[in-house]
Amino acid sequence: MTEQLAREVRDFWLDPGRLTRSARSSAQTVRARFTGLLDQAAAGALSAWTNSPRRALSLVIVLDQFSRIIHQGTPKCYACDEQALAITLSGIQSGADATLTLIEQLYFCMPLQRAEFRRAHGPGQSRHHRPVRPLSPPQPGTRTHHHARGTGVAGGRAAAAGHAAIGSRADRTPARCASARTVRAPRACPPAAAPP
Repeated sequence: MTEQLAREVRDFWLDPGRLTRSARSSAQTVRARFTGLLDQAAAGALSAWTNSPRRALSLVIVLDQFSRIIHQGTPKCYACDEQALAITLSGIQSGADATLTLIEQLYFCMPLQRAEFRRAHGPGQSRHHRPVRPLSPPQPGTRTHHHARGTGVAGGRAAAAGHAAIGSRADRTPARCASARTVRAPRACPPAAAPP
């Protein structure tokens, strides 16, 4: 049952089709399917999930991503940040994150970009600067998600460096600094690269 729940989280969140659905539809699905799971995770009832890299990823997604959707607009949306960060740091220190796919690694490391304290950015910086294994080229006639083509890694590196620089000056990241909150238009996905 535990493995099935963890897989459901990953299958839902990492499904490329989710990106084509409306944000409202995805949020409603998260609230309907995963609110109880978030409550269990926040209470520590799912700590056994940290014994496997992919289950740990599922737990990070629940604590980091789903908490923001389920408790959107309330202080509770940040209540699980420290738990998610601890799981991420532990996974990086043990090397468990290296067994994840590239897109899985990006979500696994997301709590580092949200971390408020400079101590968290040290491992995040080194994690984002490790060599990335080569990606297989996209198949002709298919469109791939921009993260899978590698632009997400470069963006993740740039974001981690930017967060660390700002955090070192102000001991806070811009995500939590009220003066830095702005509404930005979403960036369009770049077109799929032609196969070599």
